[in-house]
Amino acid sequence: MPEQRPVIETSIRQLQIAEDGRTVWVTRLPSRLQNVDLATGRVLIDLPVPECQSPAPLGMNASRHMVFLNHSGQPMVQRIGYEEEPVALHRVRDAKIGRIAVNPRDNVVVLATNHALELCSWSHPDRRHAIVAQDRRCGALAWSPDGTQLLVVDQDGWLSLRDGRTLAELARTATHIEFGIRAAWSQNGRFALAYGSNGPIAVWDTHTPAAGPRHLEFELRFTAALSPDGRQIAICDPERQVWLININDPGDRICLDHVPTLANAICYTPDGGRLLVGTLNGELLCWSLVEERWLWTLGG
Repeated sequence: MPEQRPVIETSIRQLQIAEDGRTVWVTRLPSRLQNVDLATGRVLIDLPVPECQSPAPLGMNASRHMVFLNHSGQPMVQRIGYEEEPVALHRVRDAKIGRIAVNPRDNVVVLATNHALELCSWSHPDRRHAIVAQDRRCGALAWSPDGTQLLVVDQDGWLSLRDGRTLAELARTATHIEFGIRAAWSQNGRFALAYGSNGPIAVWDTHTPAAGPRHLEFELRFTAALSPDGRQIAICDPERQVWLININDPGDRICLDHVPTLANAICYTPDGGRLLVGTLNGELLCWSLVEERWLWTLGG
């Protein structure tokens, strides 16, 4: 069994590898943000985060600027870990926000409303806001790791690749993703991932977008992530099992040990050698893909 370390027992919503590649930011419900050392599993930073309308903060970039909705639904910006008050984000139009995606490399955020995408910046007041219409409501947003492209998945399963500065559509393709849609990228910035709680998992090679996505059939899943090179996908299912699947040969799959409770977040370390799993009961576990064992667990 992995080594146990005490921590605040709150559900993990999001895992985000830090800029240094040696730590991970852990967003816990209802309102905590932790920075955890990948080698040891020790909590290095433990911070409260702003109270917000949604059950957890919705995004943070490399400079620790977090964008969230206050209780009135107004998008706010605050630099976490610094004595700075939240600042309201200026918008061109006032409409209810359904999704938020913060650019990992710049002080820019995309806000998705019912029928539009709005690009806003909080540090470049002279930068023109970009607004593009959407035929369908947005289901998920995900920035490429270098912040140059945005993956948009609508609630009917259509995927579109957009320019990070103008939101101009670069490519578009159809999938059959359903319900609880999520999106992510491989760390090398080549492969985009989109999936829901039902339907196939879509892996899209953005270097050859016209070829369309590869679809992987897998029954109900809670969360998934691509390996840094995009060749493998990790999936957590409702039976608390973690699967590693070869994207080029989906029959080549490995089932890891069960996790203690249902998983809600998962990601690979930058070197591809470890897998992090965050659960609904607040455990954070680290699996070694080389040694094929749990290295440590935090909380629970």
